[in-house]
Amino acid sequence: MGRVLPRTSPEGYGHDEPSVCPRADQPEDPSSSPVRSPRRPTGITGAKLREEPDLAQRVLERFDAVPDCDGKAPARKNLAEAVQKSLSTRDALDEAEMNENKAVDVELAARLGVRTALEQAYCMLRTAFPGQRRFVESFFLERERASSKAEGGESKPAEGGAEGSK
Repeated sequence: MGRVLPRTSPEGYGHDEPSVCPRADQPEDPSSSPVRSPRRPTGITGAKLREEPDLAQRVLERFDAVPDCDGKAPARKNLAEAVQKSLSTRDALDEAEMNENKAVDVELAARLGVRTALEQAYCMLRTAFPGQRRFVESFFLERERASSKAEGGESKPAEGGAEGSK
């Protein structure tokens, strides 16, 4: 594929990864394995994950300035497809996260609605049965104590509630 340069060579720019860019004075060896070049994707992959598609898009825009050579068209096509797929996937993820946030907001509003309805029912029963607090509270579940949960006990509905009395 290309000549592997040692790390210490001036052509390697002092990076830890050898270059495999083909050189005009040396034919490509198809049996050699691909290795990363210091100026290749490592600069992009070191970026934040959300920024990679935008950086790759900038590389794609610069790609047209590369002189025509063997493999340029397929490499550009592959890069363009990968960038487009990544951008559309990121947009879909953003939309899904936005929908999830909306669903959480709706759920919180519904829980607040339940809490308000329970408080109104409690107040209505207290008004309908003055002086009978225990009777009114028998319709509602008792709050479980934190110590019983910490001890590993299973949560059970409190006795005397609407579900417990049949």
